Amino acid sequence: MLCRSAETAQESALALSAAGRHICTVMDVQQTPAIAVDRLVKRYKGVEAVDGISFRLAAGSITGLLGGNGAGKTTTIAMIMGLVSPTSGIVRVLGAEMPRERYRVLHRMNFESPYVDMPMRLTVRQNLSVFAQLYAVPDIGERIASLAAELDLIEPKTIEPKTIEYSKIEYTSMAPSWSLVGSLSPTYTENALFSRDDRRRDFFYEPDVSLRLDGNLSPDLTYRIFARAQFESFATEHLGNAAIARLGARLTQNVYGWRITGQYENRYDFDGVYRDLAFTSHDLMGSVGRDFQVGNVILSPLALLTYRFSDLPEARRWRFDAILGIEAKLDQRWSIVSTPFIEAFWFTDGLNAGRQDQIYSVSLGLKYNIASNISLTTNVIYEARTSNVPLRHYTDVQIGPRLDFAF
Repeated sequence: MLCRSAETAQESALALSAAGRHICTVMDVQQTPAIAVDRLVKRYKGVEAVDGISFRLAAGSITGLLGGNGAGKTTTIAMIMGLVSPTSGIVRVLGAEMPRERYRVLHRMNFESPYVDMPMRLTVRQNLSVFAQLYAVPDIGERIASLAAELDLIEPKTIEPKTIEYSKIEYTSMAPSWSLVGSLSPTYTENALFSRDDRRRDFFYEPDVSLRLDGNLSPDLTYRIFARAQFESFATEHLGNAAIARLGARLTQNVYGWRITGQYENRYDFDGVYRDLAFTSHDLMGSVGRDFQVGNVILSPLALLTYRFSDLPEARRWRFDAILGIEAKLDQRWSIVSTPFIEAFWFTDGLNAGRQDQIYSVSLGLKYNIASNISLTTNVIYEARTSNVPLRHYTDVQIGPRLDFAF
């Protein structure tokens, strides 16, 4: 472990060993330091991320915090910023004890992470305004104008998000992350399909669960590998039960806020709940989408084109989806949601060759965010299907709650 001060006390380097079990002092600092750390300790379930580190940094100095992976650099910085409470020890920044008095000095502090982009939906002015409010900066408008003049920028409010790309000095690949995502939706349907000419009212529930591995190949290129299972189980007509299993992967490129995605799915369709395999297919998909925010309303348009290769000729077809997600936030927990969409199908082989179907759907729901990763939405959905095959015409109304979760 080495802690060394530069001769001028303006530049110093502070190093942490991998074990982190050292106390060091940066020399030649002023009587009242900008940052003072005294015997700082942080333990996570018996693991000592930071063990008794001490140092003082002079105002105006430039300091590097050096150490290998697991040395405790990030945890130390988090405690200095007041984001993490120490197990023991004291941190003072500009005389304020962190985290208890962080409100006194947050507006004079800044932290920039190489792993987090600025919000791409916001203009430059909006980004500056949001962060100024987070840090309680006074006279926000005047401060933004002053910065723009100082940096010789054009008036920031004229720069739209689509013309801005936030550059990075260096990109650090993030470790892949696993997640479990799904929904459960007990639903009443007025016109369930059990066979070509058999439709009736019923209740069904539809668990839909995915295991995902997500990661980044570059700042704007992400990948996902997933396994997904879902099934429909009816209350009275069990012969209408069906299940689907999928294995797939996708790549998504961010281009000026637009998400351009290519996806492959290997799909298995079963009659009943994983009883008899009806057919297998290989779906190739391409989509374009993005999010827009207008006041408290988020609009999420998506266009999706799919071709299905299948061992069952009647299942081979083109499909086009045009979807508009709408969420109007009422407060931090409640939202009004709607997802109108149009689906068009063009079947290419077997007995379905030449068949063309269209589905039109509108919905209205009330969403409640139970937690950041769990929500409950109650929906009313109206759906109409047209086709050049008369038997395929129908309308349907569905009502029910849907529980969404992500872990």
